[in-house]
Amino acid sequence: MDVKNTFEIKVRDAMGRVGILKTPHGTVQTPTLMPVVNPQRMVVPAKKLSDFGIQMVMVNAYLLKKYFEAEVKEKGVHKFLGFSGPIISDSGAYQLHLYGDIQVQPAEIVKFQEAIGSDIGVILDVPTGANMNYEGAKYTVEETLRRAREALKIKEREDILWGGPVQGGHFLDLVEYSSKKVGKLDFDLHPIGEPVQFLVQYQFDKVIDIIMAAKKNLPIERPVHLFGAGHPIFFALAVALGCDLFDSAAYALYARDGRYLTVEGTFRLDSLQELPCSCPVCSNYSSQELKKAKNKEQLLAEHNLYATVSEIKKIRQAIYENWLWELVEMRARSHPSLLQALRHLKKYSRFIEQFDPVTKKSAFFYSGSESLFRSEIIRHVDRLINRYKPPEKAKILVLLPSSERRPFRTSFEHREYQRTIAEATGSKIDFIHECTYSAPFGIIPRELEDTYPLSQFEAPKILDLDSVEFVKQTLKNYLKRFRDKYLVIICHNDNLYWHNYIIKQCKRITAQIKRELFVTSVTEKPTSKAALEKLKIAIKLALEKVD
Repeated sequence: MDVKNTFEIKVRDAMGRVGILKTPHGTVQTPTLMPVVNPQRMVVPAKKLSDFGIQMVMVNAYLLKKYFEAEVKEKGVHKFLGFSGPIISDSGAYQLHLYGDIQVQPAEIVKFQEAIGSDIGVILDVPTGANMNYEGAKYTVEETLRRAREALKIKEREDILWGGPVQGGHFLDLVEYSSKKVGKLDFDLHPIGEPVQFLVQYQFDKVIDIIMAAKKNLPIERPVHLFGAGHPIFFALAVALGCDLFDSAAYALYARDGRYLTVEGTFRLDSLQELPCSCPVCSNYSSQELKKAKNKEQLLAEHNLYATVSEIKKIRQAIYENWLWELVEMRARSHPSLLQALRHLKKYSRFIEQFDPVTKKSAFFYSGSESLFRSEIIRHVDRLINRYKPPEKAKILVLLPSSERRPFRTSFEHREYQRTIAEATGSKIDFIHECTYSAPFGIIPRELEDTYPLSQFEAPKILDLDSVEFVKQTLKNYLKRFRDKYLVIICHNDNLYWHNYIIKQCKRITAQIKRELFVTSVTEKPTSKAALEKLKIAIKLALEKVD
């Protein structure tokens, strides 16, 4: 098998992607969850995992070698586990992290993974512990890189894919260095090491920093595996940052401890009066029946698998339909630490924008101030301030309020505005430059209305302070750019707080750039005969100034 071009990206959204990973035992659609199978204590038999929609599983090669070496070599890892799909084998680095030392050499574990027929092997890296000092963390990076180079020299089978891990922990410069160096080596995918220690403490912002430090420096065409991330609460955010593979034994470990997984968080089974899920387990058992079941641990593990796989499927569908970021924002409301992590992402918004599709199948939904640093808004403001050129003959900027119907020009209100403007200007209609002020995008020139997503968005009528401030700042930047050319007219509707605020800001800005501002009355509905007549008068006054 040719190991080159083993990953094909099909669809993108944010930095997330649906891809096809080709292995000797079949293809895997990413993003995907790889449950960790413990052959010493298999709560859910590996042969049953495909029934849950599991495409690939993970097994610890070190434990296989330590306890089952002869048998697994004879049968091969697929027959030994009873799983016919792709299998990724970890090297034993987790045990190295726990115990500080293991009785196996890096070269041995490479050869062993080849001998048992893993589809994907991982070198024996040296994990960076959360409590390590800088020198200790630097050692883990350099030693992991040394072992990575050595593994590529000694491996013999060309049909096995190999993972080159990234280490460095919370020392982001080390993560960047590790990513750059390992990314230049001939690996097929890259696990990002040791986020578990931060995930279990809900320090999601630290995990984001580690992921982004790695993603900025790894080859974009290679899949990224986030080690040990198995709770569905974090999947959507991690996928949006470009993670493709997730492994975890959480489904089984949580079941052993009586914990019930949901995408909103974890519950103690003992405290549940209802089972808030419709998976086969929860559909066939009441909470009381599940608590008393003899095989409670297995049933609970099965539910946990259904919950995690369901979220992965939903994420893939969100990527296909281009609403991944909306899903991320919904999930962020399930825990304050997730919301903090989403807000933390603002520092990476410019980088994410480079990979986010320019047009999408779904509309843009504004769900809070975090939406303001999404790629769609960043692109619009950049286009507006740095690239867009208004009509060359225009001398008067007319700011119009938004309407519920889009494109705005097709609404009854805007048709009335346009009729009034045409009557007021006559042959001087080319002097007018029409824009709509609308949250969350700020200023929308008439010529750009059909550009995605300026006619394909939904936002609440009651605006939050951040979106109001954003419109103000966008307006200020836009007016200052054309300080030598435009007079300004504000036409407003009956949302007095919002529109009076805009008028107040326009007065300040036009005073700074020494341009005159004409304002229609706030007392009538914007399309009433009296209001339109005042608009006509204001335009004529502005035309006199131009003349």
